Amino acid sequence: MDEEMVAKSLDFRNSDLPEKLKLALEFAYRWLADRAQTIDDELIQAMKAHWTEPQIVEIAIGLGSWESYHKFNNAFDVDPPVDGVYETGAPTVPAEMKQHLEALGVEPAVK
Repeated sequence: MDEEMVAKSLDFRNSDLPEKLKLALEFAYRWLADRAQTIDDELIQAMKAHWTEPQIVEIAIGLGSWESYHKFNNAFDVDPPVDGVYETGAPTVPAEMKQHLEALGVEPAVK
């Protein structure tokens, strides 16, 4: 994508982008802005004119994954990657979980 295409995607419905891309952007918009509740048979049928069912599923999986990554990063204050690599340090969750279980008087199944 170049800057012109990104700019057009901001108003994709009124742009001269290819119909195939407009439909994918509409799907993405409804997935994210409407929590997928407005993705209907009409949109799916329109997409099928340009995309196979596996491709549509792949678009949905991609959107769901990126949405989850975004929420995870926000919840845990993960900064954007530097040079494309996330640096988070060693995980502390297992140690904290063990402490929590011990405080409850529960013996962890895995030591």
